[in-house]
Amino acid sequence: MSDLAAIVERFSDRPVLDRTGLTDLYKIATPAWEMFQSSEPAPENPAPGASGRPTLSALLQDLGLRLESTRAPIEMFVVEHYERPAQN
Repeated sequence: MSDLAAIVERFSDRPVLDRTGLTDLYKIATPAWEMFQSSEPAPENPAPGASGRPTLSALLQDLGLRLESTRAPIEMFVVEHYERPAQN
């Protein structure tokens, strides 16, 4: 589930933490998403939600999961200084 949280975080505008407590491996299929993937070009200026593609929250809900907004401490790396490498 931690791998799924990492993937979901890529499509989110904030960090996603795995709080399921599940540690086993799971095979997750999302046929609802696959059915909307096609080789047809997307419209140039689609209206919001007009793609017909299910939202990430809807896909997770189909799996019995949900995204919940909350505050929590997260690990973060901060670069305080960097130097360009010297030219040879």
